[in-house]
Amino acid sequence: MTTGKNSTRWNIERDERNPVDHLPTGYEGSSPTDYTIPSCDIEDVDEAVYNLFDREIGFKSQGIQDGEETLATLSKPFVVLAGGERFAQVKRLRPPRDKSKQLILPAIAIRRKSLTQTSEDMTSRGMNQFTGDLVITRKLSTEDRDYQNLINKLALQDLNPGNATSTRDQGQFGPNVDEVTREGGLLDSKLGNNIWEIITIPQPQFYTSAYEVTFWTTHSVHMNYLITALFSAQLPQGKMFRLNTSKGYWFVATISDEMTSADNFEEFTEDKRIIRYTFQLTVKAFILAPNGSGMPVPVRRTLSAVDISFETVLATGKVLSPQGPSIPTEKYALSDIEERAEEAQTLTSDQKLIVEKKVVDPLTGRTSVKKARILGSNQKHGETAYYASGFESLDEFVLAIQGK
Repeated sequence: MTTGKNSTRWNIERDERNPVDHLPTGYEGSSPTDYTIPSCDIEDVDEAVYNLFDREIGFKSQGIQDGEETLATLSKPFVVLAGGERFAQVKRLRPPRDKSKQLILPAIAIRRKSLTQTSEDMTSRGMNQFTGDLVITRKLSTEDRDYQNLINKLALQDLNPGNATSTRDQGQFGPNVDEVTREGGLLDSKLGNNIWEIITIPQPQFYTSAYEVTFWTTHSVHMNYLITALFSAQLPQGKMFRLNTSKGYWFVATISDEMTSADNFEEFTEDKRIIRYTFQLTVKAFILAPNGSGMPVPVRRTLSAVDISFETVLATGKVLSPQGPSIPTEKYALSDIEERAEEAQTLTSDQKLIVEKKVVDPLTGRTSVKKARILGSNQKHGETAYYASGFESLDEFVLAIQGK
């Protein structure tokens, strides 16, 4: 039986022997010290719901008129979020009171009832939280300027002699050259062979938060005003509100179809008559980049890997130029018109080298000269691609390449 620590999203270990791609957690690698992102947690949702009823919906002080006579003055509702010493009071659906035990009316009491996280929450928010990490910024890195000077992307002819590419001529850049740049379009915004800086965070965790909201008043006219203001403030798309946080995040809240009412008209246990309406508020929320105590920093910075290879193609046989001499061979006298092997190595990787091989027939003992073209070579991986004809078998070709 194997023993070890439990695995979480923060400390899951990857088996280097398993080459299968795995789902990123968003916490791989080291975190940068100069990047931070505001977190979004459950408390931010509570704050947004509280601000909706306390600031956003237009509950204001006003007088209730009956003709020319003012029956009562409705003050701005006192909004309380169930927590701490007021939690039990709100849970028992009792109106809030001050320190002297006097009723505080009108009032709006908010209590979070439940948190749920279903498969629908995880997959129906416009993105899937099972994708691992989320890219929030992708821009050119500050190191890209030096890289562009190295590859001479603009095909400049007169560079600093100390530059690694100063001896190259315009147009001799292989895959790095761009046709628009070759034609003089230096201000073209086309990007391709660049170093990119990518900032990622773990995918947010989606959930649904349910709240119970209760309106308390002493007059039916006051209650009618509160309900009218609530319905009038709903977005035109439906029975919903947009909840904004001070950190820049936002959520969508919807209210239930039914509002239940209750009063104490038949009970005289209170000095004042009390009217109560209760409804449910559902918020589609998420947890993003939590950075509480004991949690790892959620921000990751990576640079796109640029493939820079310092290698030389070395052939095992005699190297011939892929192009014949520009002057007919009969014009040469007492001269070796074949290219020297050591000089042929200066060819760029884009040019295809032709290698001459001597093959000995094991049956007849005759020696024949055959040629193979090197299509590509990668010494880091020990791979070389050839194109050859005239060989009767693969074994014969391999022995010829190895010089046996």
